[in-house]
Amino acid sequence: MKSNKKIKQIAVIILIILSLLGINLSVNKIVKNFSDTSNINAKAGDYTPVQYGEERVEGTNFVTFDAYFLKNSQKYRGEYLPYTKDRDKGYNATSKNLWIELRVLGNGSLKNAKLLFTQDNVTEKFKMLESETIAHDSVGINLNQINLKEVPNGKTVLFRVEVNANLKKFISNDNKVKLVGEYVANDGSTTPIEKEVKFTVESSVDNAIAYIERDYNTQNRSYDEKTLAKKDGKIVINHFFNINFGNYYHIDNYQLYFDNFTTKEGVIESNIEQFNGHYPSNVEVNIGGLEASDYSVDYDNSNGKLKIRILNVGKLYSRYGTMEIRTLYPESAMDYNNEHIFNLRAKAHAIVENNPNYENPIISEEVEATSSVRYAHTPPIIEPPRIDRYYGGINPPNKDNPISRYEGENPDEDFEDWSVTWGFNIDNKDGNQEVIVKSNPERNYFSDYNGNNKFDLDNYVIIKSIRFYNYIKLNDNSKVDLYDDDTGRLIHSFNKDEIEKYTREDFKLEPNIKHVKYVLNNINCYINSTSYQAFSITNKKTINDKMLKENLTREEFNKLTLITDKYNVQFGDKNKEVTLTAGYYETSRARVSYHRYYNYYDEKTGNRSVSKSGAVRVYNGNDEVEDLYESRWLIESGRRHENNLEIISKSGEKFSEGSTYDKSTINENYIKYHGIKFSVSPKNLLGEDGWIKVYNNDTNELIAAFNNSNWNNYIENPFIYEKDVVNIKVLTSKLINPGSLFIYNVMKIEDKELKDNVSKEQFEKLKFINKHLEYSSKLTANSPEFSAKGVSEISVNYYRLNSLLNNNGELLLSTYKAREGNFNISLDTLAPYDALDLNNWKNSIILMEFPKDVVDISNISLRGVNVNIAGYEILDKDGKKFLKAYLKSDKPVKEQNLSFNGLITVNPLANTQNTNVKVYIYNENNDKYFYENRNTIDPSQRYFEKPESKDIYDINGNGNKEEPVGYLEIPTSIVAPQELHLNQKIINYNTDGDVVNAPNVGVIDGNGTGKATVIIQLKNNFPPSITNMKIHGVIPYRNNKGGLTGTDLDSKIDTFMTGPIKLPDNLKDKAKVYYSENEDIDKIWLSDSNNWKTENQVNDWSKIKNYYIDFGNTVFNVNELTELSYEIKVPNNAEYNKPSFASNGVNVNLNTEDGKLNTELEANKVGIQFLKKFNLEINTKKASTNNKLQGLIYSAKLDGEENSKTGITNNDGIATINGLLVDKEYTLEKISTEDNYISENSKLKFKVVENNGNMVLQFIDGQNKVISSE
Repeated sequence: MKSNKKIKQIAVIILIILSLLGINLSVNKIVKNFSDTSNINAKAGDYTPVQYGEERVEGTNFVTFDAYFLKNSQKYRGEYLPYTKDRDKGYNATSKNLWIELRVLGNGSLKNAKLLFTQDNVTEKFKMLESETIAHDSVGINLNQINLKEVPNGKTVLFRVEVNANLKKFISNDNKVKLVGEYVANDGSTTPIEKEVKFTVESSVDNAIAYIERDYNTQNRSYDEKTLAKKDGKIVINHFFNINFGNYYHIDNYQLYFDNFTTKEGVIESNIEQFNGHYPSNVEVNIGGLEASDYSVDYDNSNGKLKIRILNVGKLYSRYGTMEIRTLYPESAMDYNNEHIFNLRAKAHAIVENNPNYENPIISEEVEATSSVRYAHTPPIIEPPRIDRYYGGINPPNKDNPISRYEGENPDEDFEDWSVTWGFNIDNKDGNQEVIVKSNPERNYFSDYNGNNKFDLDNYVIIKSIRFYNYIKLNDNSKVDLYDDDTGRLIHSFNKDEIEKYTREDFKLEPNIKHVKYVLNNINCYINSTSYQAFSITNKKTINDKMLKENLTREEFNKLTLITDKYNVQFGDKNKEVTLTAGYYETSRARVSYHRYYNYYDEKTGNRSVSKSGAVRVYNGNDEVEDLYESRWLIESGRRHENNLEIISKSGEKFSEGSTYDKSTINENYIKYHGIKFSVSPKNLLGEDGWIKVYNNDTNELIAAFNNSNWNNYIENPFIYEKDVVNIKVLTSKLINPGSLFIYNVMKIEDKELKDNVSKEQFEKLKFINKHLEYSSKLTANSPEFSAKGVSEISVNYYRLNSLLNNNGELLLSTYKAREGNFNISLDTLAPYDALDLNNWKNSIILMEFPKDVVDISNISLRGVNVNIAGYEILDKDGKKFLKAYLKSDKPVKEQNLSFNGLITVNPLANTQNTNVKVYIYNENNDKYFYENRNTIDPSQRYFEKPESKDIYDINGNGNKEEPVGYLEIPTSIVAPQELHLNQKIINYNTDGDVVNAPNVGVIDGNGTGKATVIIQLKNNFPPSITNMKIHGVIPYRNNKGGLTGTDLDSKIDTFMTGPIKLPDNLKDKAKVYYSENEDIDKIWLSDSNNWKTENQVNDWSKIKNYYIDFGNTVFNVNELTELSYEIKVPNNAEYNKPSFASNGVNVNLNTEDGKLNTELEANKVGIQFLKKFNLEINTKKASTNNKLQGLIYSAKLDGEENSKTGITNNDGIATINGLLVDKEYTLEKISTEDNYISENSKLKFKVVENNGNMVLQFIDGQNKVISSE
């Protein structure tokens, strides 16, 4: 190496560089070849602990990666996750957190990294949100990849994945987590890294279940001779069962389902009964949804033993499958004359596969069911003894005509038609005996109910015509002779054809025939013993009502209630007297009733149940609103054409605990008549000139009148009375036409009066509204009084609407950044099936109490369905955020729905946790809140209350914090990145007050203070806390090494400690600090060979090389920042370009729910350095000329560095490269494309050294390419 002249211009810069590293975990000093996977084979639940060093990644000392389960503070690469029976949910699938630990130690960073997952027998649940480490939200089930951001050195990142066994395999060692990425060192070198960690998951089940029931759709199956199936000479008896098998069962949406995870097979067995000494010859089986290959049938016809093995249980329906067992008995065994019950009792059990380390297989308890099939013999028909039967009837006259005459009218008709039928089914020897049928001497008469006060009708009745009815085929010589029984005169003789003719039409008689006799010949009058008539004769008569009225007083007439007719039937030696009676009444008068029938889909039918909502609202302290319902009267008018109809409500409609009107609990009238309307125009019933008048029945004051000019106005909309009344009277004009009319009474409940006079306790007991009305009518304008009086009563439910609450959606929040969240709240109504008024919600308030770690809610969007969002506000109370929303509907509605969407910010110091948003709901109209239980098959348990839910925040502002409110919980997960950071920085090293953080270098350039302060920072982002922290630190001195990695820190000069470690005030009494003069410290920090001293034992601080701090049981909470510091002396005569670095490492326990997780961290090194610099000037000319070359670019690159310094030639052909370091080797290279004085491919190496204060340029290679240097 040849020395040349010194360079004229040299700039000397002295720099001190300090580098900072984040958290690191320890690795061995030397990277060795080792297996990148750990396969653990052990009996269930017993796994070999993860060994120290297994976290290493091949190819680098500065990245470690591992995945493990934690149990009692010990790391394992295997876990036992069983399934266990849970009565309510079916089963519990045990879950465990898989910890994934990634560390970048005191050099460089990890880039382009990703985690790859392979699930072999596990279900993995991810809830990893974007953070400083995670590139994107990773939320879901069985993700395959998570991308990472750049992970700097000095950082330990812990990921948690919730793991369940999926029972595809009971044991698997092939579940995998793989790290792929690039490690980039501080010097820019890149190392591809890849490490795969396998982990074992074992599982087991603890239950097997079988289900068998007879199929209720076919349980009453029976056969007779005609329906009994036959096949190949055998009789076939079918038995039907519903079956299923599984590990567990659960209830969903009120249905029972089976969970079939590892069911090997289902077994059904039966010892089939003998039938008349014979077992079935063979048995056939069919199972719904299964093919023949999915099950096997083993049957022994010598003993009736049947075994069915279902080999593919998974193909059965999740509820049950239908199984048909066809038993085929030899027909020779069948006795068709005897009844028989075929019973088949089947027993079932399940065989479940299990982990071989446990009970395997598991066999369920045996269950059984019996199918019974009946064969019923149909005996031959035996002709019963012949029984004579007599059957007849009277179609009587009615009292209408006489009553009209008594009440002053003169009807046009004097006569009224009526009839008597004489029927019989008698044994006249198949028609060979003559039959005589004739009027009895006592004949027709009226009487009272007891047969007294008889009034003979002979003078008032004549027979107008007759008609025959035959129910059996006539003979050709059949004949009926008709006589006048009073004179003996033959009126007519009917042959077969005439008999048949006068079954279709009447045979008219001569005038004034009163009594008749019939003689039947050659007519079979017997069908069978069960028939009532084989032949009958109807005598059609008239009665003279005018004569009746003239010969009976009204009093005598009113007593007559029965009409009687007697006739005799003679045949052979028999003579039977037959008496017929019928009621003698006036036909139906107009009647009024509460319409009891209702159509669920038509709100205008029936007297429906009435809601308590209005009253509940008032009892809850709210203003009274109009509380109306309809009470419907049905007027039915017949042929009487009454002159007036009167309807009276004397005592109103009443609340009651029971459904009997005269036993009503509340007799005061809190229900009043408010208005009236009609179903159709009353004109249909009352005619053009008709009218309706409404009176206050208590005062007889006319309160409304309707006629053809106005009543059509009140069909759709009611007429409202000027003043509500307790009782009304409705009077109509003449009922012109038969028909019906609904009167809709609009009823008003005086809720405030009710509340003021009836206690809340008694009100809650009221279940019914009892109704009562009375009606009567006048037949004519001359009728002296209203008659035909009637009463109608009805009881309807007085029901309480209940608020039904539900929610869906959940929140997933992050401490790293604000996240958008949304959920829905449903405010519904629970009501009886016949309820029409389901409108339970109008004005409501929702208060959302967010978890204490939510610090801000913004970009809020509240959207309502069937409701307006009147407003909302964000409240701060007790360190929590609340959102209070006011919901208003234009009118009461059945359901309100609220959707929340907002940007939610979480305290960055929050722990990872599962919590909830508490939602309090106030319904102004109702204080009963119900919730749905979908995990039951019992309808009575489908809905339930939560009486413990109180208005603790007084959300309605009425001062009552004990009243009930609705309460829901929105599941909320807060995810905090779980990381530890260890950092260093240096201050006070120059007079400019510069602060340097790793991995930068602090520079002393003639402005050194001769000292520096090293600060160590530990930031805990691991919830909930860390403990047992120990720090080992190395001060900057020549040839020192990292305390954990053992890596040479490349320190070239010595600095000297000047005093003890400075601790925060809160740690001074808790931490123990030790110092050592040893340069090499044993990996076991507490080893005696390290020669630790306490502060009092140190005599010369300049000899201290290492320190050790034990914080004991001190708890460092999540997000807690701890800073320590110490001072060093930096000699001003230190060599330039010679750095010196400090380092420290930490051993700490992370407190987890599975115990303490021990880990280690190492900070990036921090160093100091004096630097001298010079500027390099390059003069360029074109070869063999003096021409200056402009625009040429030269670079000077320091050996071992990627970056270079550059210069470009000016108009004089001179380029200057500034800030090169003294005593460092550089390579000079032209990087432009122009020809120049150094050939295109030429490079030269050089350095500048200091010699007695002068800077001397030395060429190492390529000097012959330079014309001159100076």
